Amino acid sequence: MYGYRCEFCDGIVQSTPVKSEAFKHREGTVSLEDLVIGVCERCGRRYYSAAVLHKAHEAAVDLSRHKGRIKLGEGPLEFQKRIRNEWP
Repeated sequence: MYGYRCEFCDGIVQSTPVKSEAFKHREGTVSLEDLVIGVCERCGRRYYSAAVLHKAHEAAVDLSRHKGRIKLGEGPLEFQKRIRNEWP
């Protein structure tokens, strides 16, 4: 999927596993864990597959549906896991 030239510096975009990546969305900021993304070996620019972006969008929409239900001290990932268990 990766291995193409970076559009900013002409370096090569390499497939890179990451533990966590934050995404800003109009519905809020979400964090996804254990992803494989593209990172330019020269400038560090990050590239995301459509599947990763769809997951981020889905998580942000889920988060916005349940605003006001987040417990104090609960991060977005814990909230998403709890809500998925509470709702059918």
